[in-house]
Amino acid sequence: MLADTSWSMRAEVRGKPRWELAAAAGAEFLKHLRPSDRAAVAGFSAGLDSELAWSASRSAAAESLSRLKPGWRTTDLPSALQKAYAFLAARRASGPTRRRAILLLTDDARHALSPLQAAGGPAALEGFDPGVVLLGLRWDETVPNSGVRDAAPAQDGAGDDGAALAARIETFGGAPAGLSLDAWVRGRRVEQRVLVLDESAPRQELFRFPPQPEGELYGRLELRRDALPADDSSFFSLKVQPRPRVLYLHGSPNAMQAGRSGYFFRKLLGEAGRLPYRFDAYDLGRLPQLRLDDYAALILDETRSVQPEEAEALKRFVLRGGGLWLIAGTQAEHGALQPLWALLPGLLGPASPAGAEGLRVEVRTPAFRWEEFELGNVSVHRRYEVEAGPGSAVLFRDGGGAPLLLERSFGRGRVLLWASSFDLRWSNLALKPVFSALADACLSRLTGFTGSRRWRTSRVGEPLVRAWEAGEEAPLKVEVQAPDGRRTSVHVLDRRAVYAETREPGLYFLKPVSGGDPAGLEAFAVNADRSTQEGDLRPGSAPWKLLRPSALREDLLLAVYGREARAAALAGVLLLLALELLLARLPAAALVLALVLPLRASPACAQEGDRFVWAQVRYNGAWDPYPGAHKEALGFLTQVTSVLSLEERRELPLK
Repeated sequence: MLADTSWSMRAEVRGKPRWELAAAAGAEFLKHLRPSDRAAVAGFSAGLDSELAWSASRSAAAESLSRLKPGWRTTDLPSALQKAYAFLAARRASGPTRRRAILLLTDDARHALSPLQAAGGPAALEGFDPGVVLLGLRWDETVPNSGVRDAAPAQDGAGDDGAALAARIETFGGAPAGLSLDAWVRGRRVEQRVLVLDESAPRQELFRFPPQPEGELYGRLELRRDALPADDSSFFSLKVQPRPRVLYLHGSPNAMQAGRSGYFFRKLLGEAGRLPYRFDAYDLGRLPQLRLDDYAALILDETRSVQPEEAEALKRFVLRGGGLWLIAGTQAEHGALQPLWALLPGLLGPASPAGAEGLRVEVRTPAFRWEEFELGNVSVHRRYEVEAGPGSAVLFRDGGGAPLLLERSFGRGRVLLWASSFDLRWSNLALKPVFSALADACLSRLTGFTGSRRWRTSRVGEPLVRAWEAGEEAPLKVEVQAPDGRRTSVHVLDRRAVYAETREPGLYFLKPVSGGDPAGLEAFAVNADRSTQEGDLRPGSAPWKLLRPSALREDLLLAVYGREARAAALAGVLLLLALELLLARLPAAALVLALVLPLRASPACAQEGDRFVWAQVRYNGAWDPYPGAHKEALGFLTQVTSVLSLEERRELPLK
């Protein structure tokens, strides 16, 4: 007995799941077994849920069946049948020949039968035995079903910080008019649509969502409930890295004028700018009024002087993980950056003309191919002499080899120093295409921004993996909350946390409990596998004998043991005897019957399991006019039909 535990068995018929009806039919089947019969029970979906083994008794088999429950995997009927054939072949009992049968408690739907038909039917399976009777349940109800096949990130219409999802909705057997589809985000319904579905092809739907807190977009797409709720919802989780906010602080009232550094940064990072950052620009004097925690990076440029309290605020900002880009500007030779000496990657000297034109790259970055920017056309007229400090690295040099861009780590943050100015009086770099690439590379190093979108959606049974990158603080342990409320602690090893208990669809939430950001709640979505059209519940053509759950005993006896033919055979014998007596007394009537009876003849019908016994009427005496007739007749029947016959004959003495 193979019980289908795939998620399609959750379909409801007359208010009850098909699984309950199938399990009840299986339990009733076991009641009709004789004490000498043996039964083995196992569930199957994508494979056998457990190994097949003979139960000690009918009650033990019924207990095994009662423990099975539908899961969330798909149906693999060929694999289950092959293992059942192998089990019966390996455990054939010696002694009296036993009838062998496989009873499939499944929905006989197209999704399950299509792979079996594609394989060539049961006869094409490895280990197929024609002597094993295949039985299944017959379902008279047709169950139409609609479901969300899948959802995936879409590139079109996503926006800078928002996201877009493309969903496919399919129907089998017809969908009701006005079927609604709801979009839920963070537990709140944000959109509802009314769909008209067609069986010929899935319907495509595009959803656009605004930016979410911390870039965490999670929720579900949900159809109106139908007979199979298991595929009415599709859960999703997408981590969108928000565009970092960049603060430009300047100490000169002319910094934003055309041709000055601030002018070029505003064109590059401001509204409709070419780089994916949010840009604010203020005078350095407003620093005490600003919330630096709202920014991922600061650009400090054209400063006449830095007050000690301002220097301390910048130092705390970098220590907490912020990025600081110091641009020496045109006034640094007056000691403007001296209060920031603890942050500087190098000590600034006096300004002097550059030795040669051009720009040399010292550290390659995978995002850019710097040789394509014609760096030889860049001209840096003036720059400051700078000596790299301990722990600092030179990223760019001028044509003469003097350091121009230096970098160092400080606390959890990073500091860059540009030993010149982007003012056109000092350099033409801001007019060249390489300026955009240089600014993007610098801000990316300071903020860790890559524009990544992490699709955190998987299938039931697949592990959830959270990996922390080099710039992130990895916790020692995390807690995972499953959809049913279960909480599990998972240790972080090699900056990775792996959670394997994805037993059901839904949203799983991960939260650091030891180290890391205690407020860093992250969502992961898990769905049942729908790639095999498990939701197609339209009836298929089953290659086995079907049993009606409402008439299980009658259909079972008919399928396994055949019809009782003894009464009909005896009636036929008596009829032949009467005809023989009639023909002996009425020669004319015999001639008429000999001509008429062939016209009334019809093919004899028998089915597998019918039994035939030769019975012969004998008068008093030992004379036997037909001593070998029964062997010839029975041999012929055995060759051309599936009738089970006995070689001996029964004699009916007539006194």
